[in-house]
Amino acid sequence: GLYFFGQAVFVTSVPAWWIVPVQVLAIFLIDDLWFYGCHRLLHQSRFLFKHVHRIHHRAVTPFPLEYIYVHPVEWLLGSVGSILGVAVLFMVMPVSIYAFWIYCALRNLHEIDIHSDLTSPISSKIPLVSTCERHDLHHAQFRGNYSSTFDIWDHVFGTELNTQRREDDQLHEAAPRLPIQATVLPASSPDWVRYGLNQLASIWSGRLL
Repeated sequence: GLYFFGQAVFVTSVPAWWIVPVQVLAIFLIDDLWFYGCHRLLHQSRFLFKHVHRIHHRAVTPFPLEYIYVHPVEWLLGSVGSILGVAVLFMVMPVSIYAFWIYCALRNLHEIDIHSDLTSPISSKIPLVSTCERHDLHHAQFRGNYSSTFDIWDHVFGTELNTQRREDDQLHEAAPRLPIQATVLPASSPDWVRYGLNQLASIWSGRLL
């Protein structure tokens, strides 16, 4: 079924040079707007935060492998954005399979980046692209900075956080904060994999207690 769906939606011929970057950007913008709305809803709904999104916020200090530590419902909600991006683009022009592959690769790499607790030498220099520091602030305060790929949505909808730490509101007081070490590793550290596994072990241990 997926094979025939892909055959119907995507084109595999090599497009003009400008097609791929334009389509990648279009899918990113649509997906990120959807993500912003879902992410904000997961925080502002007491029920959804308690039963779904709180799992991801067990780590106050993000680390690379933590970006996949989410509730299955949150995974399903997040995947809708990329489907919407492709669907909207498909109504305008044929969608290049190469654009979709590049989008998927960059989307996952950026998620690892903003959860890495490291200052990226690449994304930090690209205008309007969300950085690790912005997402760290979101995990520290449990609200604001809901955008993932771009920071424009927080500017537009007034949810941009400043650098001054604020106390958590009552919605998030019930969320358990585990004693995870807030260690910032240098980008060249060979122990980042071990560090991430230790963080996951800490989260899992806290879940079982």
